[in-house]
Amino acid sequence: MYLTVSKREISAITESHPGNKALVAALAKAGPSPVDLTCLMAQYVQFNSIFGAGVAHLAGLIATRQDMFKDNNESISVLADRSYEVAAEIFFAAIDEFRRKKTHRSMAQDSLKGFVEFFKMTPAEASLRCRVNVNTSAAVRAVTEGYCFNREITDTDLFSAIGFHIGSELLADQEYNILDRYLKQEHPTLVTFLQRAGVYSWVAVHTTVEADHCDAALQCANSALSFYTGDVSKAYGFILKGLKHFAKVQARFMHSLSATGCAEPEREAFDI
Repeated sequence: MYLTVSKREISAITESHPGNKALVAALAKAGPSPVDLTCLMAQYVQFNSIFGAGVAHLAGLIATRQDMFKDNNESISVLADRSYEVAAEIFFAAIDEFRRKKTHRSMAQDSLKGFVEFFKMTPAEASLRCRVNVNTSAAVRAVTEGYCFNREITDTDLFSAIGFHIGSELLADQEYNILDRYLKQEHPTLVTFLQRAGVYSWVAVHTTVEADHCDAALQCANSALSFYTGDVSKAYGFILKGLKHFAKVQARFMHSLSATGCAEPEREAFDI
């Protein structure tokens, strides 16, 4: 018998965090203004730009750790490593992100361009209003840190990153559904325009795929725990710690969307 992370357990952790409530408030505040709504979308698109790279990076980091994940039931050492099996559940999300026909990044950019066209912004106005602000840039840096970019990593880092990834998939599922409901209820003409232009798919597809990615991330965590060659109870704790860390990063970013007015240049308030 080994420790497992359950969906009920991670949902209980994220239900009490304020991030998605802050997103609802930010949408409500920005919604009456085409400029503010477009700018909010620009920040959200940029925040999401790093996750595909983070997922692929984490999958690679896990796959290389043949010493870390082994099947104790396999007596032949060279056949015992299971790092690729653990990594596969993370890479599942990267497959969607890096589709050859249309990457999720390209889909996001097309959606934002649709906002600009619907609200009839000039290129100069769009460049000004959609520029990435310092809080969004700080949030992106926090995500790269959570996915272990550009640094030496330990077992602790990897398990924390798995938890970070679980949190990102779970909360993204909620975020996109919030965004989809809001746009359809408050801006139906905009949604119709985006759908007819074929550029609403970035929002639409994420209302379903993130739930599957979250399930796969949970499978990764539990597979990692089952094959881990170290202290499983500590690893379990680091997974939950990583999840909570992502919830904190996400909440701070969502609060920044409405706290300062995303269309305005502001000094950095995002405390990583």
